[in-house]
Amino acid sequence: MDSDKAWRWDRLYLQEPSIFEGVDDKIEKILSYKKSGSALDLGCGTGDDLLFLAERGFEVHGVDISDVALGHFKKKADAKKQKVRAVHADLSSYILEQDYDAIILVSILQFIPREDALKLFAQMQERTRLGGINMISCFKQEPPAYQSSSRAFFAREGELLQIYSNWSILEYGEPILGVGNIQTGEKEEQKLAFLLAQKP
Repeated sequence: MDSDKAWRWDRLYLQEPSIFEGVDDKIEKILSYKKSGSALDLGCGTGDDLLFLAERGFEVHGVDISDVALGHFKKKADAKKQKVRAVHADLSSYILEQDYDAIILVSILQFIPREDALKLFAQMQERTRLGGINMISCFKQEPPAYQSSSRAFFAREGELLQIYSNWSILEYGEPILGVGNIQTGEKEEQKLAFLLAQKP
């Protein structure tokens, strides 16, 4: 694991513990296709999405590079009397160890090298049970977030659809997200790619 990268994330969560709190508004879509089973969130942060699923009967596992974020996740789970599994790992090198009914990868790919992200997609597809769901949301390869020098994964035009061409595409969209410009502090519009797919 890259200890410097891990520390940067730990420091962020120490300074602003609630920075990424809240349930993603698209998580509920999973329940339309899976009422129970096992769910994995890659880059789970403080675990709100997983706790939402745990309270609805899912067995949940979360992976994150920040041990501080995972500590918050486990405390929340204890408070809600939910059993969870939290794994401290870098997604750039993480190996999925079991099969799941739902795998979530949301708002983290812009921090993962492209070649590692593509390997992660392959693992997700292999480790999803038949009829299982993958949910992915990421920045598209467009400004302002994308820079031509970036080595991270930003979805090219139609790329997620191509990667999941052998799956049933349940939903695909390109919503607009307001993101803060680090230099000016002003909000700018960033196009995302959102995919919900089911393994046939």
